[in-house]
Amino acid sequence: MSNELTVFQPVLARIAALSRDHLLAYRLDLGQLLLDTFYGGSAWSYRDQSPAKAASFAAFVATCAEPLADFGLSGSSLRNAINCRIAWDGLPGQVRESLAYTQVVEIARVGDPTVRAQLAKATVDGRWHIKQLKAAVGQVKAGTWRDTDAAEPGVQPPPPDPDGADRLPPPTPQVARLVRDALRWAQVFEAWQVQWRTVGAAKAGVEQREQALAGIAAARAKLGELARSVAKG
Repeated sequence: MSNELTVFQPVLARIAALSRDHLLAYRLDLGQLLLDTFYGGSAWSYRDQSPAKAASFAAFVATCAEPLADFGLSGSSLRNAINCRIAWDGLPGQVRESLAYTQVVEIARVGDPTVRAQLAKATVDGRWHIKQLKAAVGQVKAGTWRDTDAAEPGVQPPPPDPDGADRLPPPTPQVARLVRDALRWAQVFEAWQVQWRTVGAAKAGVEQREQALAGIAAARAKLGELARSVAKG
């Protein structure tokens, strides 16, 4: 780097930060606008994939594809904005302001708010580049994320090696995470039951009911095996 460029490096860094913050703020505001307009501001309504709930948003994307493209937006980028808006409030306040929009997009791919917070802190603490963050998200989805102490989320895990993840030692199971997962599953099942009563019971055909029952039976069998394993200690 030349001496002239070195002199101006602080202002260049600030310009880069302003550019990053501008994009992030814009996409978060965009996500909130879409949530408010099409889903009544409800993340739950957005995640409900029933056709009746998503129709107006899908129609908006399809009908307005051309003018949206003039803004550099697509259906995918709009959904990213919504997902980021939903995930943003749950991220640790002391680290989220250091995240770039692309990092928030990647973190928002994870459904568990606790893990999202851990990934956000690990990204900032470890100064992860986007490939490392994507590798960590891949580990989460594969069930191999190395959980951390809840009191210090994001501090312990080393940066994933995106080009050699198979060389990492196997993860250490975390009892606290397993317990949280069990409690979360109960909430998921309860929410599914509510949705079935309000939507599925009236609209499902015979084949869909049979498929749902088969899935429930398989889940019940697995849960029975799991309960026996937990009871044995």
